[in-house]
Amino acid sequence: MQTIITLLLSFAPLLLLAQNINTQNITIARDQWGVPHIFSQTDEEAVYGLAWAHAEDNFEQIQEPLLVSRNLLGSVTGKDGALFDAVSFLIDADNIVAEQYEQTFSPSSKKYWRLMLLP
Repeated sequence: MQTIITLLLSFAPLLLLAQNINTQNITIARDQWGVPHIFSQTDEEAVYGLAWAHAEDNFEQIQEPLLVSRNLLGSVTGKDGALFDAVSFLIDADNIVAEQYEQTFSPSSKKYWRLMLLP
């Protein structure tokens, strides 16, 4: 049950973003090797389509960094994840990222990071 709640909370921002995106404008076409090709009318819709295709292909690769970023890895993986959460807390990773984010990325990069990562 805790895993389901964690997943719902993790993807709630994506549901809010989806209200501003017309999914009818997004086409995900896969070639003969299964590689997704995203067609859309806006960059935001393309990023949404890419995130959707990525989730179809390898959900775990999205879930784990998301749980790490929210210090919730231990709630899904147990002791090993809890250790990672504790180390992240001890080194104050959230504040380090917050301080470096503004000066490290350009405004256009931050736009796409926000679409993919949804802070």
